Amino acid sequence: MLRALQITEVSFSLNGGGDQGETDLDHVRYHDGTENMSIPEVPVGIDAVGRPAMLCYALSEFAADLPEGDWCNNEGGYGTVTIQPFADCPCDCDMTYRQDGDWEDDDELDDDLEAFVLDPETAPAGPPAIIIGEAQA
Repeated sequence: MLRALQITEVSFSLNGGGDQGETDLDHVRYHDGTENMSIPEVPVGIDAVGRPAMLCYALSEFAADLPEGDWCNNEGGYGTVTIQPFADCPCDCDMTYRQDGDWEDDDELDDDLEAFVLDPETAPAGPPAIIIGEAQA
């Protein structure tokens, strides 16, 4: 389909983590050298409820599914997916996956949670606590 439309390159940026991810179109390059920021609205099939499945959504889903790593869950990752239908290797995936703990604000969250932890020896006296899952004395 891309060859018939004379599209030589479609590039997407991927960025995700924490159970969500975004796939953004970077550019569409045509055989004559022009670039566009949108994919032509061309139907490529029928979706599960009988509506036309459009090329722009099909390519976005394809780009999101192409990376081998889990780029949109837990720490996630970021990078680009480039589709070049006239090339010998028509798909290129350049991804970086975040390591555990690569999120910037983790230390601040830990500090905030420590404020809620009470030391039993210094905690103010109050009604007896009921702790679920432990035997009561």
